[in-house]
Amino acid sequence: MRVATAEQALNILQDHDNIWCQSMAATPYFLLQALAKVALQKKDLTLLQLHTEHSQLLCDPVLAGHLRQRCFFVGGSTRQAVQQGLADYVPILRNPQIISSRRATFRRCFNSGLATG
Repeated sequence: MRVATAEQALNILQDHDNIWCQSMAATPYFLLQALAKVALQKKDLTLLQLHTEHSQLLCDPVLAGHLRQRCFFVGGSTRQAVQQGLADYVPILRNPQIISSRRATFRRCFNSGLATG
């Protein structure tokens, strides 16, 4: 399927989806910006991320009920949201088994700027 915009690419998201987002230098910023808009039309999305840079726009209280972050590392862009109860912190000590096991089921993945399902 060809798409022209990040918002169109995110139309694959469905209510209650778990989304994994690549982190650090591979963070797909343009998809996160689009996610902040698209999430308002969805219910109960969960963004799982290790250390996603510049994700503070996803910490906006207006996204409550639409999108919640589950952070495996708390950095500058998520610290305030975790402290205010707008995001969850899951200390995993970089244990790759928790991500690759059945404990985390991903229907969608943002990886190196691509959305896949």
